[in-house]
Amino acid sequence: MDSIDASNLLGVGLGRLALGIAIVALTLLMLPFGLASIGFSAILGAAGGLDTSSSEPARQSIVGPTAPTAFAPTQASAGTRSTATNASNASGLLDLARSWLGTRYEFGGCSPAGIDCSCFVQTIFQSVGISLPRTSQQQYNATVGRGLGTSTPQRGDLVFFLHTYSDPGQDWTHVGVVSRVDANGIAWMIDAPGARAAGDPPDAPFGRVREEPIAGSWLQHRPTYARIPV
Repeated sequence: MDSIDASNLLGVGLGRLALGIAIVALTLLMLPFGLASIGFSAILGAAGGLDTSSSEPARQSIVGPTAPTAFAPTQASAGTRSTATNASNASGLLDLARSWLGTRYEFGGCSPAGIDCSCFVQTIFQSVGISLPRTSQQQYNATVGRGLGTSTPQRGDLVFFLHTYSDPGQDWTHVGVVSRVDANGIAWMIDAPGARAAGDPPDAPFGRVREEPIAGSWLQHRPTYARIPV
């Protein structure tokens, strides 16, 4: 067996010790830079500056409801317009309305042989290119119900009456068109009444299209006016 040289063993051990010390020193030297890098990345991530992937789905921004759009009447194409008139075409409308004076009233009727109040109004407004629904309740909903009511009636306005007869399907059961306002401030209308109203003069037409003051018993049925811009 060969003999072991103690001096060689000492040299190898010192070499290994020096290498270990160098590694430890290098590690200690680099450690602050590593921690700083980690800290800087964390700061960026918190501020949203790093593009990092995550298993959590992205949050969507919440948008509050928009403010309701104010109702603004618009003029649609002929046959679909849903409302009234103004002074410029009131004369033509009322001329046609007067051509129906004396026409017999017929419930549900819609012809010169017999006509009811709402078809009469629907027909004369159609003559100026304005389409109204068929019944007095529907016409009320399309006008007063849409914010077109007025407290100062004028020629060409609609006038509605509440509960002139019993009908479970509608409250506003009669409608006419304002024809004038006299010197005493009383509004007159052309309408197609089904019967002579209480308080009417004895010679008032019975069940025929007529022009009459909005007075007497009509006032008991809350006359309500609508003006339709065109």
